[in-house]
Amino acid sequence: SEAKTNLKALYTAQKSFFSEKDRYSAFGNEIGFSPERGNRYGYIISEGAGGVAELRDQAVLAAAAGGIESISYDAFRFGGTVAA
Repeated sequence: SEAKTNLKALYTAQKSFFSEKDRYSAFGNEIGFSPERGNRYGYIISEGAGGVAELRDQAVLAAAAGGIESISYDAFRFGGTVAA
């Protein structure tokens, strides 16, 4: 259910962005896509576009210095190791 909901939100955000800018975005933060904390799944928006990965392994997330290409699952809540 979580993955389906978030993928639909990503799709809708990309379609809205495209209707305004006539292009799709390689970065989640540019289109306003940011799943709520506690996500069990990671999301890759693009690869090789020069952005960064949002690693959710801390209680408080640092502000992104650039575009966010991918969002990890919430390792802070569920444990485990995340990789960029």
